[in-house]
Formats: sequence, C-alpha cells, structure tokens
Amino acid sequence: MDIEKRFEELTDKAEEVGGTSKPLGRTGINTVDPEVFEAWAASVLYLIKEAFSEDSTHFVNFKNLHDAFDGTEDKYKRSKGAFLAAREDYAKK
Repeated sequence: MDIEKRFEELTDKAEEVGGTSKPLGRTGINTVDPEVFEAWAASVLYLIKEAFSEDSTHFVNFKNLHDAFDGTEDKYKRSKGAFLAAREDYAKK
C-alpha cells in the first residue's frame, strides 16, 4: 500500500464528508451524512493503524473521536483535524 497516496485520497474524501453538511433545523448546529463519515473514518482508522500502530497516539486519538461521533459537523471537523495531524506527522517520518 502506498501510504502517502492513501493519505492524499482520504484527504479528498474528507472534503466529500464536509460537503454533506446541512443545518439541523433551526438549532444553529450542522450535521454531516453519517454513512459518508463512517466510510471515510473506517478507512482512516485502517490507514493510521498501518502507518503508525494501533497503540500510537494518532490511532488512539482518532478512534476516540470516531467513537464519540454524533453526526455533528463539529465532531467531524475534530476528526478531520486529527487525521490531518497524522498525515503531517507521517510525511515527516
């Protein structure tokens, strides 16, 4: 597996997740499509495990964010931030 290429592909997919954002009524909260998020997040978990390890800070952090995902755009953005940090650190390895 070309890990750097896969990080790039999943960065593009993260934008697809963000593109599903829509308001939740008049709450001022936006949600993202949970099916699209889950497909992206499952791939990210696998990639981070392969790039680092299951015990790595990046894996544990992303897994915790994934487990806490509630459909809100805020939780997606936090997950995306953790993913981008892993990508950046992998590039510096």
